[in-house]
Amino acid sequence: MLSPLFAELEAFDADPDLLDPDWPGAIQLIRDVGAQVRRERHRAREIVQQSRSLIQRTVLQAEGAERRAEAAEAQAYEASLPADRIEASLRLAEERAQQAEERAQTAEASEQDAQIWLRRLHALLKIEQDLIRSEALSD
Repeated sequence: MLSPLFAELEAFDADPDLLDPDWPGAIQLIRDVGAQVRRERHRAREIVQQSRSLIQRTVLQAEGAERRAEAAEAQAYEASLPADRIEASLRLAEERAQQAEERAQTAEASEQDAQIWLRRLHALLKIEQDLIRSEALSD
């Protein structure tokens, strides 16, 4: 005789509804959980990919802003623009660079949140899978 995995499951041993378990239903439940895990894994990969894409775009935008700032600075020097126009151009370029930096940080935070969520989802699914296994074994 198998000893129960959990003491609280002993009450289920006497349940007449559980004497003839629904094996096809249990197998379908396992398949459903597996399908859900695959869907969530796919969704998580999409979220990570979107986060990486956003980070990449933000980095490219920051690099572009930096190049534009350098070009603006060179043009201002060559054209001998008044000092106030040069400062305004530099401030604008710095603001753009700062905005790009903030977008990059936001994208990184989103990716970290997605990874935390995925870890939690994975842990939860493992717990669910273990519960399903233990229920199947106890039957």
